[in-house]
Amino acid sequence: MLTRRRFVLTAMSAAALAAPARAQVLEWRGAALGGEATLRVHGARDAGAAALAEAVAEIARLERLFSLYDATSQLSRLNAAGRLAAPA
Repeated sequence: MLTRRRFVLTAMSAAALAAPARAQVLEWRGAALGGEATLRVHGARDAGAAALAEAVAEIARLERLFSLYDATSQLSRLNAAGRLAAPA
């Protein structure tokens, strides 16, 4: 008889066997918009490293726009002046 537990174990085992042999978990920890952040990428090492680098670059771009702690960010300049001459 196929129980729910046996079905779940069988399904999980099949999924684990179907996963790429070279799949890895890459992790980045840092700060994002004034708080702690963690990014995890599951996949091939090269593709995962590229995805993490792209994500970290995007975080830096968003920090430059929206940081309340950086007087040169667009949000800080908008709050100080009431308008932006050339918003991004």
